[in-house]
Amino acid sequence: MKSNLELMRAAKEQLRGKWGMAALATLVFVIILGAASGVTFGLGTIIIGGPLTLGYIFILKGIYAGGEAKIEELFAHFDNFGRSLLTYLLMSIFVGIGLALFVIPGIVVALGLSMCMFILADDPNISAMDALRKSWEMMRGYKWTLFCLMLRFFGWWLLCIITFGILSFWVEPYMYLAELNFYEELKKK
Repeated sequence: MKSNLELMRAAKEQLRGKWGMAALATLVFVIILGAASGVTFGLGTIIIGGPLTLGYIFILKGIYAGGEAKIEELFAHFDNFGRSLLTYLLMSIFVGIGLALFVIPGIVVALGLSMCMFILADDPNISAMDALRKSWEMMRGYKWTLFCLMLRFFGWWLLCIITFGILSFWVEPYMYLAELNFYEELKKK
């Protein structure tokens, strides 16, 4: 498996010449999720979060593959609405239960289920529960590695705070693409 630094370098290289599209997709993604969070005490985010996240992942997969990244991809996967909604909802519930127990179990659960949406993007026929199980199995022995990868972005997120969130439109696709590279490495094992 590639080191975290290699995964980050690969993500940066894949984003070369596509930073603008990635930032635009992130901006639209964040605006829609933010608007949805105001609907019925955050229920809107749960309802559209899954399909929208799936669309965002397809944009990143386009960047990963070196092809065109199109903003339309963000909305093109609402045909998988039920599966993506259920997966997103179950992930949120399990992580919420973990966080309610204590912070550490919540982080462990979040890391264990972190590959669910990538799995959904790869397999249009997998059920929500199977995606959760597969993510948990894939992450067995790799949660710490992913945690360390996410920690590498801590400084970037501090800079996002200093820039009042503006930098996050570039940091988020960079981080998600590094995570997609991590997922692709896991698939090889």
